[in-house]
Formats: sequence, C-alpha cells, structure tokens
Amino acid sequence: MAPFSFHGMVAFRLVSVVGSTLCKIKEHGTDMTFSPIKVLEIVVNTLEQKGTAIVVGYPGSGKSFIGIEVIRLMHSTERVVLNFDCAELWNELVDPKQGYVVFIDDFFGAFNITEAKITTLIGYFNTMYACVKNTNTKIILTVRKSINEKWRERLEESSKLFNEDVIIDLTEDKHHLSEDEKKCMLQSICIKMELKL
Repeated sequence: MAPFSFHGMVAFRLVSVVGSTLCKIKEHGTDMTFSPIKVLEIVVNTLEQKGTAIVVGYPGSGKSFIGIEVIRLMHSTERVVLNFDCAELWNELVDPKQGYVVFIDDFFGAFNITEAKITTLIGYFNTMYACVKNTNTKIILTVRKSINEKWRERLEESSKLFNEDVIIDLTEDKHHLSEDEKKCMLQSICIKMELKL
C-alpha cells in the first residue's frame, strides 16, 4: 500500500472539518436557544458587504450561536462552510478559489495570549484579509470582549482584517433586546415547547 501523501492528509482533514461543521449546523438546528434577529441581520449584512464579520462579546453572550447560525444560513445558499477554532489551520484548510465561508470561534482562545502569539497570528490574519479582498471567501470571527480590548489596537495597526466597520460588539446597547423583544421570544419558545405561561 502506498504511503498517505501530504495532499491526501490535507484532503482528509478538510473533509473531516466539513463533516464536523455540517454536524454542528444540524445540531444547531435543533437547539432551542435563541438570538436576536437584528444582530443576525447585522452580522450577515456585514459579512456580505465587507467579507468579514468579527463578533465581540462576553462568555455566554451568544457569539458562537450567532457564528453557527450565520454559517447555517450561508450553507443553505449552497456555500461551502467551515468551522474551526484555530487560525493557524487557515493555510492548511482554506482554498481561496473555492469561496468558502469560514467561522473561527474564539480565534484567540479563552485566555490571554502572548505578544509572540499575536505576532504569529498577524501573518495568518493578513492572508485571510487578502483572501477576502481578492476572492469570494468570507470570514466570521468571534472573540471575547476582554481579549479584544487588550489586543484591538495592536491588531488594527497590524492587519487590515480588523477594520472598525466589521466589528459587531454584542455588549453595546444597540444590540441588546428590548423588553418587548424578550417577551415575544419567550412566548414563541413557550408555544414551540407547548408550555403555558
């Protein structure tokens, strides 16, 4: 039997990532969690217009939910979607000619990172930016508020990917649900679950 080639390993890994992404989308479709429709619209519009959407928020604020919902919507338009949590996989998995929609969840991780790590990641971010600007590739990134605050200035200075007009900060008041929206969503969920108020 011939040894497994490098290209064969990459193809296998890509198929694996696509498969796990589709599983997450399918599971997401059965999730009873909810997210504000207006935020989804903002993220999708930003993604379509700018090619990049960076969703910032506290842990548990819905960043991952929004990212999965956006790639679910994009997948329904016959786009190939990928979801992974390590920016370093970009060069290995993303073929810009394919026009993927890529969701990298908590792209810095959950904890503080070092200056050396930022320097390494900036090279990947610049490649991502070039792919978005020159191909039909789209990127959704999520990042924790505390990490974004610490590194935002450095990223804006070093990579065009982190342009202010692609950042959707879920902690801003304009993205919060009104009391009426919360009530309508709760009623909708209770009806779906056949619960009485």
